[in-house]
Amino acid sequence: MSPHGRSGGSYQVVRIIRLATELWDKDSVDEQERITGRRRDGRWLDGAPVDEQPNYRADPRGSLTPLDSHVRLATPDRRNPAPLVRRGYSYDRGDGDTGLVFSCFQRDLADGFEAVQKRLEGESMAKYLLTTGGGYFFVPPPGDAWAEALTSVR
Repeated sequence: MSPHGRSGGSYQVVRIIRLATELWDKDSVDEQERITGRRRDGRWLDGAPVDEQPNYRADPRGSLTPLDSHVRLATPDRRNPAPLVRRGYSYDRGDGDTGLVFSCFQRDLADGFEAVQKRLEGESMAKYLLTTGGGYFFVPPPGDAWAEALTSVR
């Protein structure tokens, strides 16, 4: 099976990411917001409402939303986002084990999740995060054509 989704279906990536809350809590709220690119209540740093997109074109030098913030590195051009659908779910298992279960779906791993991860390499937020689990999963399309594609001789 190609990692590029040529037989239909999609790929799901799941990551369980633990947050170093003790270290994170040592930083000021202003620094935390600068690193993430959002206010703690979810609003964008440029004042855009939570349910709208920030206007990076009006802030080309990153004076409102820093160029090295997590949200800006992950999606530097809101008009041309990575071809994936994503969602994060917060968790708290007690004893300081808090974090995020991140899940995304895409047809092509290289153009989706992996492209975003490349842009995030070395980001300021990385020192607060530890991936503790997850994986890559193939989600087949409806029907049996995908199974036949796996077993056919070429």
